[in-house]
Amino acid sequence: MSQATSVRAFEKQTKPHSHESKADWIFVLLFNLFVVFACLQMDMANWLTNIVATQTVIYLPIAASLFLSLIYMLEKKRRIAVGERNKFMRESKHDTLTGLYNRQFFHDSARIEMERTKRVPSTFSVVMLDIDDFKKINDTEGHAIGDAVLTEFAQVLENTVRQTDVVARWGGEEFLILCRDTNEQGALTLAGKIRKTLQQADFPCAQAVTASIGLSSVAEAQNLEDLIKLADMRMYEAKRSGKDRIVHQTKLAS
Repeated sequence: MSQATSVRAFEKQTKPHSHESKADWIFVLLFNLFVVFACLQMDMANWLTNIVATQTVIYLPIAASLFLSLIYMLEKKRRIAVGERNKFMRESKHDTLTGLYNRQFFHDSARIEMERTKRVPSTFSVVMLDIDDFKKINDTEGHAIGDAVLTEFAQVLENTVRQTDVVARWGGEEFLILCRDTNEQGALTLAGKIRKTLQQADFPCAQAVTASIGLSSVAEAQNLEDLIKLADMRMYEAKRSGKDRIVHQTKLAS
């Protein structure tokens, strides 16, 4: 299951429903009323002849019923609290619209990879993508269509990358991919695959959806900020070169 699909499913599961809480209280009330009614239907003659024993028989089920009801409601509240906490944790890492990881999560993940390269021989690359002429889609077809394009674009990325890669929405129509254990050539292969998949994808807009792509590898930068900046510069170079292009190490792939 993709990030976007899993996030939407999670939000649906954790969405608060006030009627469920009301139904719980009604269930507990009816259950306790049933217990009380059942106890009151005991043999009255037996109650008159042995009142102490009968009181125990009557009140014990009622007390047990109230205790179980209390446990049930407390457990219900605990599950709701856990669900809300998990929802908060998930939203802190994911983009609300697309379901992809957000900028902060990408930055944290990339920083871990950068530190790993300092300890052991390893590599990783960054792929930055910007949807071409996205403003035109918003202006001519509306923001609802624009949002649908962003969501479908995110789905294309997720379906194309490996499970070990991190796909994030950087902001607006910009996206970043953290390619773990991938050199420049591997990142270029992935970018080409994404570009081809975009050409075949069915987007909910009139114009063709393409992307300008910039690549950078950890071997080219001393720190994470420079690595991302390099991918960003190459992405803009791809736009200046005619859009729907891939730029890597100042080279152009059309």
